[in-house]
Amino acid sequence: MTKAIVKKLYCVTTRDGMEIWISEEKKEKLELILNDLKTSKLIGIEDIYSGEVETPNSVDISGIYSAAAMEDKIKRKNFQWKCKYNNWHGRGEKCDCKIKIPSYAKGPLWKKQKC
Repeated sequence: MTKAIVKKLYCVTTRDGMEIWISEEKKEKLELILNDLKTSKLIGIEDIYSGEVETPNSVDISGIYSAAAMEDKIKRKNFQWKCKYNNWHGRGEKCDCKIKIPSYAKGPLWKKQKC
């Protein structure tokens, strides 16, 4: 079995819709910089994918989000929704998800559950 090294990625979003992807280390540094600022300033942030340095104004940064949060945002923007079983469904699609039951369970528990 091989273990892959996975870096956690975060997305810095701005009020005008810009998305800048950064590593966890850069996220922590950026949070320190933002917490220490007394006035608005331009901040140079290098995008991990493009390598370009973007310089948004600190007051225009709307948040720093995990990759999972950004994926959820995109799915909602594409009119998908998440049921109580944590599965994504398309717009207008009805949930027909089953409760995940261990293989040793038997009996009436295998009935389909509706959201």
